[in-house]
Amino acid sequence: MARAVVQGSGGGPAGATLAHVPALDGIRALAVVAVLAFHAGVPGTGGGYLGVSLFFTLSGFLMGALLLREHEARGRISLARFWERRARRLLPASVLTIAGVALVARATDVFDRSGLGADLGASLAYGANWRFAWSGRSYAELFDAPSPVQHFWSLAIEEQFYLLFPLVVVALYRIGRGRRGALAAGLGALAVASVAAQLLTDDGDLAYYGTHTRAAELLAGALLACAVVRGRDARPAVTRVGSGAGFAALTAFGALVATAPDGGAWATGGGPVAVAAVDTVLVAAALGPSGPLVALLGSRPLVAIGRVSYGLYLFHWPVFLALDAPRTGLDGAHLLVLRLTVTVALAVCSYHLVECPIRYGRVGRRPAVVLAAGAAVSLATVAAIAAVPGPANRVALDGSAFTPQPGASSGAGDAGPAPLRVMVVGDSTATVSATALAARDDMIVLDASRRGCPLLESPVARWHPEEPARPVAPCAGEHRRWADELRLFRPEVVVVISSVEDVGAHDFLAQGGVGGAFDGYRAIVRGYEAVIGELRATGAVVAWADIPLYTFADRPDLRARMDLDTRVRAFNWAITQATSNSLGAVVLDYASRLDRPDGTVDLSVRPDGVHLAPAAAEEAARTWLADAVRVAQREARAELGLPTESGRDRDRLRVLVAGDSTSLAMATGLANHARAHRDLVVDWAGQPGCPLLPTLEVRIYDEPIPTESCEHPAERWPARARAFGADAVVVFSSFMDVMPVRLPDGRWAHIGTPEFDALYRQTVDEAIAALTGRGVAVVWADAPAPLGMEQGFVRDRLDALDRLVGDRVSAWPRAVTLPFARHVADVVTADPGAARAARPDGVHFTEQGATDLADWLVDAIRVAVDEADREPIR
Repeated sequence: MARAVVQGSGGGPAGATLAHVPALDGIRALAVVAVLAFHAGVPGTGGGYLGVSLFFTLSGFLMGALLLREHEARGRISLARFWERRARRLLPASVLTIAGVALVARATDVFDRSGLGADLGASLAYGANWRFAWSGRSYAELFDAPSPVQHFWSLAIEEQFYLLFPLVVVALYRIGRGRRGALAAGLGALAVASVAAQLLTDDGDLAYYGTHTRAAELLAGALLACAVVRGRDARPAVTRVGSGAGFAALTAFGALVATAPDGGAWATGGGPVAVAAVDTVLVAAALGPSGPLVALLGSRPLVAIGRVSYGLYLFHWPVFLALDAPRTGLDGAHLLVLRLTVTVALAVCSYHLVECPIRYGRVGRRPAVVLAAGAAVSLATVAAIAAVPGPANRVALDGSAFTPQPGASSGAGDAGPAPLRVMVVGDSTATVSATALAARDDMIVLDASRRGCPLLESPVARWHPEEPARPVAPCAGEHRRWADELRLFRPEVVVVISSVEDVGAHDFLAQGGVGGAFDGYRAIVRGYEAVIGELRATGAVVAWADIPLYTFADRPDLRARMDLDTRVRAFNWAITQATSNSLGAVVLDYASRLDRPDGTVDLSVRPDGVHLAPAAAEEAARTWLADAVRVAQREARAELGLPTESGRDRDRLRVLVAGDSTSLAMATGLANHARAHRDLVVDWAGQPGCPLLPTLEVRIYDEPIPTESCEHPAERWPARARAFGADAVVVFSSFMDVMPVRLPDGRWAHIGTPEFDALYRQTVDEAIAALTGRGVAVVWADAPAPLGMEQGFVRDRLDALDRLVGDRVSAWPRAVTLPFARHVADVVTADPGAARAARPDGVHFTEQGATDLADWLVDAIRVAVDEADREPIR
C-alpha cells in the first residue's frame, strides 16, 4: 500500500497539518501562471481565468484533508486552531496588499478612485465577491473598469468557505455519527445544490461571483479528500491515478486556458463547474507516489513558483494596473517583463519577510495574541482606506494630464455647470487647446494628443507633401493608448482636434485634386468613422473640430502651390460625413472662429501659421472654445436621445442598434423618434460593410469587399452595450449576410452550405450568450429583400437566413425575433412609390424613411423586450 500523501507533520497537534507534496505546489504554479497570463493579455490565454477554478479545487482538497485527518487522528476538530492557521496563512499578505493599495491611492493618482474605498473595505472584510456582484461590475469588464482589488473576489470566496466549511463538516459528522459516508453524501448534496444555483441564476454577475454558485468547485476538492484520506494511508485506487489520466487532465486544462470564452454564458452557466472535474483528476494524479506527471509538477521551477503563488496572485493585479502602457511607454513583451519582475520581487519579499515569519515563526503562538495583532493591523488598514480620497480632478495616465487651476475663470458665472470630463485627441495643434481648456475650473481635461501623429494610420508622417517623410514608429499603438485612456479616465466628451498631420500625411490625396481622389477621401471618411467608434467605446460622445485654413510662416508659397485650402476643405467634408454617419458625434465649430473672412491666416493668433499661441489659446478657452465644447456635447447627447446635461436617465428604454450600414438609418430614425417623444435612448454599434460572420471577404454583385478588419459581434456588441448601459440590443440583419463570403480557411460559402450555416449558428450563439449573460435582451430583426428582388434567389436565401436565425434565437432566454421584413413588405405593397422614395437604392432607408417607420418599430421593440423579459430560463 502506498504511503499516505496526507499525514500529520511534526508541528502542532497531531493531524493539524499536512506533509508537503511538491506536485501540489506545481499545480499552484499552473493556476497562477494561467491567471497572470490572462490578465496580461497574453495571446492564447483567453481562458486563463480558469486558474482560479483550479485554485478552488486544490484549496477544497487541502482543507478537507486537514479536517478529515484531524478528526480521524483526534476524534474531534478544533475550529479555533483551524481558523488560526488560516489567519496566519492568509491575512498578513492580503492586509499588506490592501494597505499598500490604499497608501498608493492616497499619495498618487495611479488607481481609479471611483468606489475604491468601498472596494478596499469589502476586500479587507473578505466580502469583495458580493461587492462586485451587487455593484454590476462584471468580471468581463475587468479591463474596462478596473479596481486594483478586483481579484480579491476569489480570495473572499475561499475565506468564506474556510469560515463555513469546518462548521458544515462538524455538523455532518454529528448527523452521521462520525461516518465518512454520511459526510461525503452531505458534501455531494451541497455540491449539486451549488451547481443548480449557478445554472438557475439569471444574473451573470451573481453566478460568477456568488459564494453559493462557486462552492461546487471547492466541494469537488473536498470530496476528493473524502476518497483519499484514511488514517495514515491514502486509498491506492485514488492515489494511483495513472500518469496517462493525469496528463490527459493537464492537456485538457491547457486547452481550456487557450480556448475557453473569456465571458458570457459559458463562464457563468456551468463552465467553471465542468472544469472542476478536470481539476479534480489533475489533483488526484498529483497525489501519486511517483511517475512522470508527479515529477513534472514537482520540478524545482514549478515548486518555486507555487510556493509564492499566493503573493503573485495578490500583488500582480495592482502592479499590472500601475505599470500600464501609457504610464511606462512600453508594450508587448517588454511591458510583460517589467510587470512580472516587479510582481515576483514583491511576492518573494512578502513570502520571506512577512508570510513565513508569521506562519511558521514564534510570532504570536497563542490564538488570542494572533487575533489581537490581526485586529490592530486591520484597524490601521481601515484608517489607511479611510484616508483614500474620492476621484481626483486630474488623471495621471502619463505626463499629459492636466489639473484645473484654482481661481481660473470659467466664463459661465459663479454657479457654472458641473466640471465636464474632457479627453482631447489629435496632433500638436490639439495639445495647446487641451492645455488652455485644462486651465479652467469647470473642466477636467486629459490631453491624449500626440505630436507628429495623424489620426489615421499612414505610411508617412509629414506636414506637407514636399516635406521628407518622418518615421511613424512613435505613432504605433496610438489607438491602443486611446483605449487605455478611455477606460481609465471615463470622459464624458472626446474632443478631436487635428490639422496638418492628417492633411499632409496622405499622399494619394494629391493625385488629381478632390475629384480625382474621391475614392481616397471616401477611405478617409471610413477611417474617421472607425475612429469615432473607438472613441465612443466607453459611452463618451465625440466633438470633432473642423480644420481651419493654415499656412507655413516660413514657407508661405506652399499654401497656393500645394493647394492646401482645397485639401483642408476636403478633409472638413470627410469630418462632416463621418460625424453625420455616426450617432453621438458632431462637428465642433472651430474653424470659423479662426478663419478670417478674407481667407488670410492671422499670424498674431497663430504665429507659425498653424498652432495657436499659448496666450491666444487661453483667450479662446475663456471666450468661446469651452462653450463650443459644451454646446457640441449637448448636441451629441441629444442625438442619442439623452438628457442634454451629463448623467443617466434610467427611466427610458436604452436601445443599442447593431448591424451593417443598413442599421445606421434605423438607429437614426429611432433617435429622431426618441428626441421627439422622450421615451427611449438610442445608440449605434454597427459596422458599415461588415457582414455578421467573421470573414476575410464578402462579394456583393461580383464586387469583392475586404472584411478582415470587422470586429466579431460577440466582442463588439457586449462592450458597447456595457458602455451604453443597454437594456436591449436590436440587430438588423441585411441582405449582405446572404452574399458569398470567404471564410477564415479561404473557402467561399453562402447560406445553405454546411460550413457557412455552422459558422453562422456559432456566431449568433456567441453574440447572444455574451449579451444575455449580462441581462441584456436581444431583439433580432429579419432582413427585408432589396426592392426589385422580392422574388428569386436573394429572397430564398433571406428566408433560409431567417429560419436559421429564428432557430438559434428561440434557443436562448431573453432573445426574440422581430418581423421587420414583413412590415416593410406591407409598406411596399401599400405604396410602392413611397417605398422606393424611402429606399432609393433599394437597400438603405433614408433618414426620413427610417423615421417614418420609427413609431411602429419602437412599439414592436417594446413588445419584443417585454416578451424577452417574460421568458423563463431554459
